[in-house]
Amino acid sequence: MTIQGINVELTNYCDKQCWICHKTKTGFHSKPMNMDMNILKKLSLELPHGILVYFHYYGEPFLYPRLGDVIELFKNQITTIVTNGKLIIKKFNEIVPNLDSLCISVFEKDPEQEEQFHLIHDFLEMKKAQKPNTIIKLIGDVDPERYKIFNKHALLTRRTLFERKFVKKNDLPLITDYGICSDFLHKPLVNINGDVSICCVFDPQKMGVIGNLNDNSL
Repeated sequence: MTIQGINVELTNYCDKQCWICHKTKTGFHSKPMNMDMNILKKLSLELPHGILVYFHYYGEPFLYPRLGDVIELFKNQITTIVTNGKLIIKKFNEIVPNLDSLCISVFEKDPEQEEQFHLIHDFLEMKKAQKPNTIIKLIGDVDPERYKIFNKHALLTRRTLFERKFVKKNDLPLITDYGICSDFLHKPLVNINGDVSICCVFDPQKMGVIGNLNDNSL
């Protein structure tokens, strides 16, 4: 079996009770636990290089006490986190510039939305163009105009709440939570002349060409 990406549940703790979360909706409670570092060390040695490693499930990954050490363990993979953003300043030095991709979820009717907005502002001002590449994901009825001030150092995307599913809305581009095209990672194209493209979309202007096998190795 070839693994192309893997979710790793660092912790099942969370510091929010978001009304859109399935755990909150169902009232599910489990014994608070953090993943043992020995499991993470073993996993980091067994995973292929260059795959996506998502450090999240239904807990808040920033609550993991040794987050910086974990990111270092997986430096040969592409590391990504989805977060509520409450601890992005406190954990700044653990993720910048080591984490590859960060997605901050902003959802409608969140009583902490104003505080979150200022945390995002301060984080991006500190981070500037350094990694992690940052995506701000607006979920539900959130005004995108306010968040466009972050366009210099973050991408904006949106999910619409519809019958418990997130679907595309036209006013913002649909961007993956990890900010990378899956075709680029898993299914690139080698052209007839040796050009390597990020995918097989018709591209007469060769905007997706990243190199040529006559000049470089794959």
